[in-house]
Amino acid sequence: MQPRIEPPGDPLQPILTLKEAAELVRCSKAHLSNVIGGKVSNLSALPAVRLGRRLLIRRDALMSWLKGVER
Repeated sequence: MQPRIEPPGDPLQPILTLKEAAELVRCSKAHLSNVIGGKVSNLSALPAVRLGRRLLIRRDALMSWLKGVER
């Protein structure tokens, strides 16, 4: 029996760090940072909150964004 792979962080946690969000969508932190900054062509910018050097992403915003860019 294979171990169950859990998504990063608490599933009820409404705010994700850049690292947690990147792990959730399975991309690098650098790529997700570029998406947030609107630097990736053909993708709308992902809304995020900057607190100092930290980028925080609402889980709901991430899920809505994923549905919007789904093909």
